[in-house]
Amino acid sequence: MVVTDGFTGNVMLKTLEGAADFILSGIKDAAMASITGKVGGLLLRPNLQPLRDKADWRKVGGSPLLGVRGVCIIAHGRSDEEATTNAVLRGAEAARSGLVASMSDALAAQPHPEPTAVGQGMG
Repeated sequence: MVVTDGFTGNVMLKTLEGAADFILSGIKDAAMASITGKVGGLLLRPNLQPLRDKADWRKVGGSPLLGVRGVCIIAHGRSDEEATTNAVLRGAEAARSGLVASMSDALAAQPHPEPTAVGQGMG
């Protein structure tokens, strides 16, 4: 899990999506280039499917938006029926697991440094 601001998170997410698409399409292209590659691809397909599912944003659905006092799932802008269904399931899972209360308790347990005036403590 990664916690970041929205802009940085979106840039990172788009970069990872592009890299995953590039790698998976490269593997597929290499496998389809010859008969032995096609046979090997068919043999590997069941073992590679879980990896493909992990890289498929539709299977994940979305991620919790932290910093609000409730469950809010951020989904991909081009979410289809499968992605939307999985986003709703992810939200239900977050609600059942008590995500908001757990995050609130964890944050409350952290030490809170005293605020300093602008320019102070800059030694």
